[in-house]
Amino acid sequence: MVVRIEKIRELRVPWSSLSKKEKTLKVKMKEDNEGAPDGIEVKEYKKGEVYDLPESLAKPWIKQGIAEKPKAKKAPDNKAIKEAPENKAKK
Repeated sequence: MVVRIEKIRELRVPWSSLSKKEKTLKVKMKEDNEGAPDGIEVKEYKKGEVYDLPESLAKPWIKQGIAEKPKAKKAPDNKAIKEAPENKAKK
């Protein structure tokens, strides 16, 4: 029996689509939860921790209130800036 290559390609699992990098979001967990970011391996996520998760996992968790986008840290306005040291090589 001869099977044409085109037919075999149709039957294969599209592994190339599974290996593509999905966009990620940083989320802060509001409660403990488990999830499979790659769709296979289940991982545990702890309350209060920040994780970089695929959008397909992060967005539903944000909508359900399980996670939130972390607040951006603002640099202090009164940050002291020191004067640059004297360049002694030019003398």
